[in-house]
Amino acid sequence: MNGAEPINRAAILAEMLNELMPGWVVQAPGFVRGPDALAVAITNGHSDSPVHLDLDFILNVDNREKTSIIDCVDEPFPRMMALLAAAGPADDLDYLGSAVRRAVQMWLESTGQAVLSLLGQPASQSAHFAGHDPLGFPGWHTIASPVSGWSFDDNPIAEWMVSAAPWHQLAADIEPEIDRAYLNGIKLFLAAAPNSVEAEVRINGRRNDSASEALIGLDWPRPDSLATGRTYLILVEPDPSGHPSP
Repeated sequence: MNGAEPINRAAILAEMLNELMPGWVVQAPGFVRGPDALAVAITNGHSDSPVHLDLDFILNVDNREKTSIIDCVDEPFPRMMALLAAAGPADDLDYLGSAVRRAVQMWLESTGQAVLSLLGQPASQSAHFAGHDPLGFPGWHTIASPVSGWSFDDNPIAEWMVSAAPWHQLAADIEPEIDRAYLNGIKLFLAAAPNSVEAEVRINGRRNDSASEALIGLDWPRPDSLATGRTYLILVEPDPSGHPSP
C-alpha cells in the first residue's frame, strides 16, 4: 500500500498478536516485533487496498530471508461482496478498522495457528503430517492449519477442505515451484457465490496460476449461497519417510 495509511494497521496487528502470545510491540511503521527473535512485517505487496495485508511472519529477525513465513490476507467481506457485484464502503474509517481486524483474525486462525504449532505452542490447533501421510504434502513434514472460512449458513467448502486435503492432490502443480530447502508456505483459498467461483494457491507469497486452476478443477462443492475456505501449510523440511508408494 502506498502513501499514508488511513488507519494504523500495525497497531491493530500488535494488539491482536498480544491476545495470542504476549510480547508484541510496534517497533517501526509496518513492523511489529515480538518475543525472542520473532516479528511480523506488513510488506508492500500486490494490492493498494487498505484491507489487504501482505504479512511476513519472521521467525528470526537476524535471518529474515530464510525464516519468513509469507502470506497475504483480505478482509473477507469485500472479496465476497465482489462476487455478488457489491462493494464495501472503503472510505469509512470505522469500516476499515473493523475490516483490518477481520483480515488479521482470519490470518491468525490459519497461518498464525500453523506458525504457533511450528514454535511448539500447545494451544495451536494445527496438525502435523509425515511425508507419506495422505493428508500431508508428499515428501515433506507438513503443518496444516485449521481451515477458516465464512458463509451465511453451513460451510461445505471449509468442510471439504478439511476432509479432502486438496494440497495432496495439487502436489504435482505445487512441487516444481517450491524454492526453499525448508519452511515453505502454501496458502489455499476457495470462494463461491451463485454463478461465480474463485480459487487461489500461493507458494511462498507468489500466486501460482497452474495450481490455482487445478484447485478450481477439483471436485469441491459449489454451494447455492456465498461461502469461502482458507488454509495454510508450512512444509517444514523434507521428510526422510519420503513419498508414498504408488
